[in-house]
Amino acid sequence: MGLDVYLATIGLGVVGALLYFVLIKDKPYPHTFYLMFFLVTYVFAFENFCIYLYKSGYPNNNGYYNLFYVYIQSLVIYYFFYNLFEEKPIKRLLFGYVMFFLIWGGINSILFQPIGKLPQTYTYIVGAGGIILCCVYFFYSLLRRNSKLTDSLMALPQFWIVAALLVFYSSGFIYFLFLGIPNLMEQNTMDIFGGINRTIASIMYVVIGFSHFSTVLFSTKNGRQLI
Repeated sequence: MGLDVYLATIGLGVVGALLYFVLIKDKPYPHTFYLMFFLVTYVFAFENFCIYLYKSGYPNNNGYYNLFYVYIQSLVIYYFFYNLFEEKPIKRLLFGYVMFFLIWGGINSILFQPIGKLPQTYTYIVGAGGIILCCVYFFYSLLRRNSKLTDSLMALPQFWIVAALLVFYSSGFIYFLFLGIPNLMEQNTMDIFGGINRTIASIMYVVIGFSHFSTVLFSTKNGRQLI
């Protein structure tokens, strides 16, 4: 996937969130919606900025990607899960893992991969691993209390969001794991993997942007199901 198509696809996710904001007055999950609206808009802005630097011949934008993508985006997603989970022990465990992620990021920046010079693959792997665990626990929780749900799983925007996160971060985990091992693969092969990862990312942002329309399309409350 080319960079322009990638940006356009993320922009489509922003349009989806904006349409929901304008068209749907009664928002069942307002906190989740506004957080995801912020996420796709934020990603669209920083990807435009970083790609502009790349096309302008800026010698090294790794520092911006490390800050905006590896750290801030991961923290936004962790915040989403922190509010999504209800059990206090799980919240404490998640908070502790986020602290570990940040401490490890600091150690990595000092000893191995300077934040302004190199892609922080080691930090990303830790961050992505935690997000994958959160996704798995979310689906485990859904299966455990499926009989108690008052609506269809497909009507939950969180279901679509977490599914998209799981697919993308599983792909990203493998990609960055390979990227962090010097000379493991030829550059052409890594470029192909990078293109696939970028395509999955763009699909994820579209799914997140349109996810809250599921509350309209798939709702079974009041005995009614639109789809």
